[in-house]
Amino acid sequence: MDFLDKLVLPQSAHHMVLIKYLLVLANILLVPYLSVLTGSLIFSIYFKKQAEKKNNPHAYRLSKELVDLVTFNKSVAIALGIVPLLSSAFGYAQLLHLSNFEVSNYLLLSALFLLAAIVMIFTFKYSFHFKDIFKAADEKGIGSSDFEKEQISKYSVNTNSMNRKAGKIALYATIFAVYFYVGAVQLAIDSERWSAGTNVFSIIFSLSTFINFLQFFVGSLALTSIVVLYKYFRPNSNIKGEGEYFDYIKNF
Repeated sequence: MDFLDKLVLPQSAHHMVLIKYLLVLANILLVPYLSVLTGSLIFSIYFKKQAEKKNNPHAYRLSKELVDLVTFNKSVAIALGIVPLLSSAFGYAQLLHLSNFEVSNYLLLSALFLLAAIVMIFTFKYSFHFKDIFKAADEKGIGSSDFEKEQISKYSVNTNSMNRKAGKIALYATIFAVYFYVGAVQLAIDSERWSAGTNVFSIIFSLSTFINFLQFFVGSLALTSIVVLYKYFRPNSNIKGEGEYFDYIKNF
């Protein structure tokens, strides 16, 4: 990933200040989106498991709606997730040029994990909806022949398996993306660690990275909860449903 050094151009002091402001702007876009993306995915997987264990239709519905919360548009995921992260990588490459610190490389690695996570989150979302379609078709006996009914049942089973695998892979990829992002930013602002030299293991096993990752994790759950409360319980909300469902969300 040394190609970033080749793209860096000498900058004046004024341009360096501008790059810092651009980094702030990129993080203002990235951090809230990444927080809600992480929190909604965690909550969605949690409620999906609750629905399977307790056969709770409210938990199942909430699980689907949570994953739809941040996957309403692919372009938004790229604009608020991938683009700010890549912008941060090039910004840090410019600021820390010739310093021998691979902050930008770790951010690029985070971007790759985030891209994989977004792909799997959308797969998780679509498999949710396809699963319901195949399940309804199987229960209603749609199909003019035994072969067609068998195929529908087969696709239903395969979609269920895809849904479980996509959720797990999306969660792991998101965690890795967040962890490397937090680790890279912490390395960039902690100048005391620069003299000791850094590598990927110093990022992964850093106490500072771990603590700030936990803070980000808790913050993402809190911010997602705020967004969910606003979505369902604001006065002009256009979401309608039975009282028990809203009571279930509010109680949680």
